[in-house]
Amino acid sequence: MIPVSDETLIEQVRSELLLDSEHPSAAFFATCAYHLTFVADRNVETMETNGTILKFNPDHARSLPPSRRLAVFAHEVAHVAGLDPYRRGSRDNHLWNVSCDHVVNLELKQAGYDVGDDWYCSDDYKGMSKEAVYAKLASAQQDEPPPNPQEPEPDPEPEEQPDDEPDGDDTPAPGDGEGDGDVDGDVDGEGEGAAPSIMPGCETGHFVDADTAPQQTDEDGNPGPPPMTAEDWAIVTEQAASASRAAGSMGAGIDRLIQSVREPQTDWREELKAWISDSVAVNTSWTRPNRRFVGADTYLPGPIKDQVGSIVIIVDTSGSVSQRMLDSIAAHVNIIASEVNPESIDVIYCDADIKGHEVFGPGDDVVLHAKGGGGTRFAPALAYIEEKEIEPIGGIFLTDLENYDRDPLKEPTWPMLWATPLWITAQPQFGDVLRVDIEQ
Repeated sequence: MIPVSDETLIEQVRSELLLDSEHPSAAFFATCAYHLTFVADRNVETMETNGTILKFNPDHARSLPPSRRLAVFAHEVAHVAGLDPYRRGSRDNHLWNVSCDHVVNLELKQAGYDVGDDWYCSDDYKGMSKEAVYAKLASAQQDEPPPNPQEPEPDPEPEEQPDDEPDGDDTPAPGDGEGDGDVDGDVDGEGEGAAPSIMPGCETGHFVDADTAPQQTDEDGNPGPPPMTAEDWAIVTEQAASASRAAGSMGAGIDRLIQSVREPQTDWREELKAWISDSVAVNTSWTRPNRRFVGADTYLPGPIKDQVGSIVIIVDTSGSVSQRMLDSIAAHVNIIASEVNPESIDVIYCDADIKGHEVFGPGDDVVLHAKGGGGTRFAPALAYIEEKEIEPIGGIFLTDLENYDRDPLKEPTWPMLWATPLWITAQPQFGDVLRVDIEQ
């Protein structure tokens, strides 16, 4: 077979997406793909997109069987359809790529695409958002114990090489995982000269920040396509999804994949502030009844003082809540407390039993501590608050929502907010839930 030119290969790839009849979501990907400028570029190892241009190595594309090639191009299109190049913020570039890959590939696999065995596609992240996967990966990375400086690593033993064989070329082969470090060879995207490296163990390439690639020009100085913005892609994906659904060809998995484009990302810090403010507004005027009318069995709201009642913070000490999350929560509780001005903040540490109780007064900086322990039970903390006759305006329980009590919990008379790591999907028996993204 005579190999086609790079230009012809580009049209062939577009046609494969358009004419794909095996996957319900093919029309969606094909429609989105026509808003990307495909460029054959042998300076990239596999693929790279910034939301406007999709660069691919034509030799790598030719080496793939048709079903796998269809999957890798659908993979890259899915990244821009999900606004991944636009949503990184301050997150680590490599880890954000990996997190998005897990979510995209899980949905592609469910949709029947030929997802490679070595792609990032762990079942541990099913049903999770990209932000939640990132938070979990970042937390695991942060919690890895540092090497003990008192115990230096032994010098590696040199590998023996036969005298009668040459040493050979030390250059690692593409895709063997050696020297692949960052997703694009430079996390900040400022490196020059060397071609970006593929992520270890993944042939799908990567995406880069949309704002790092200005409008391109060709060899004659003619301007290329104007940069696609996040707003542009939000419109494109909605139109493509609507057309695909109307034709009955939109897969449920891909519909979930672009759901985040339509749903605004909320800031947990603002949610925390709003929750505490609402709790104060609802409860403070009635916490102290007007004593002048109590004797007549008449309860009217008493005067609102400058200070409000206690806020209770319960810390799950089973080791499921990281110190980073506690530090982040404490910092914002201190800010909010300076505005709300509670009489005190009671911090209760608990796993299966009560492990400690600290009280912070007005003006004190709240400091929370992570302590390893056994399994968690929620009932002891709630019973302790009642036993000590603490009457909070609201309580915040920092936990992963794993409760070893089998009996239903007694709901307290005050509002409860369960603050949990972003990746936790469990739901409590009562109260509100705050998913905390420690990267915000």
